[in-house]
Amino acid sequence: MIRSVLFVALLVPSGNAIVRRADKPDADYLALGANMSAVVSIGRLGDATLVRKDWLLTAAHVARAVANGRGGDSVRIGSGNYFVDRVAIHPQWTDMGQHDIALLHLSKSVPDVAPMRLSRRADERGKVATLVGHGGSGVGSSRERIEDGKRRAATTRIDSVNAAWIYLSFDAPPKGTSLEGAPGPGDSGGPALVNVGGRREIVGVSSAGFDGNAGPGTYGAVDVFTRVSTHLAWLNATIAAPEKAEARRVAAVVPAQGTTLPNTPAGTRYTAFLSAMRANTDSAIVAFLNANFDASELAARSAQERLPNFRRLALRLHDAVIVGIERSEPLALTVKLRGRAGETVIELICAPGAPNKLLDWRRLD
Repeated sequence: MIRSVLFVALLVPSGNAIVRRADKPDADYLALGANMSAVVSIGRLGDATLVRKDWLLTAAHVARAVANGRGGDSVRIGSGNYFVDRVAIHPQWTDMGQHDIALLHLSKSVPDVAPMRLSRRADERGKVATLVGHGGSGVGSSRERIEDGKRRAATTRIDSVNAAWIYLSFDAPPKGTSLEGAPGPGDSGGPALVNVGGRREIVGVSSAGFDGNAGPGTYGAVDVFTRVSTHLAWLNATIAAPEKAEARRVAAVVPAQGTTLPNTPAGTRYTAFLSAMRANTDSAIVAFLNANFDASELAARSAQERLPNFRRLALRLHDAVIVGIERSEPLALTVKLRGRAGETVIELICAPGAPNKLLDWRRLD
């Protein structure tokens, strides 16, 4: 059991950037995470898990960042984008304290992803838990990390529990489970799952942790998850009465009615552009650039070289909605968007010799 004095002194925000055993291939962790579509990335803020068709479970410190306008309004779940319109943070939570748990309400239900069940069990100790996340990945013997936005999962055994927390250690091989792993720094709010009767249930929410032998997310790290079973009454009451959750302070969280992008080469590219902006991850932006820009343009300036400019665009546009189309031609489209950062006008221009590829973009506001 972790001593409380040590807990206060060394505890740091944790995350769900899955770190693996050094003697196991990354492909095994990607494969385990592949079917966890209910676990989603909230931009750069952290992770969350779909627990009802219109509710996400996450950490309170992640939800506070959403409520304060630091991003994460638009969440990619399954085949669609969904907007967070209400935030419910546990009323007893304080920074780095207990009750680091929250719910995010979606503006519409998710039809194509099955929610995960909240655990009612009080026998978590000793069970093997599955941890899921999207952040930086690496191995437990090193602090080096890559960020590709891919969902990974790992397993580890629950060492101990108390009324507030679940504790899990990252064991170096040959100890630990066959796919031993841990959350790393960078994200929070992802789940710890335990198999109950053939179904995975959420027993914890990633909250904080203690550094390992070589730093965060390395062998010897101890991760701390908020215990779900002891917060179940508050979670169920909040889900039953969404009107009591804090309404978002964003006026436009739902796209303007009747405003659709044209079915043209430029319109198709614009749809892909907005999807990448709302995902607000490097992997989504790079994938958009590589798939949609003309080869000669990418040869002159690679996707990685263009990434900083598009990162800034994503920060501005991740919550933006279409409020008007100012110019529409087969190979050019100018759209006015509005989000928390204000109005932005972006024009995309297709290449004349390759109409299904982009030649350039311009900001006109």
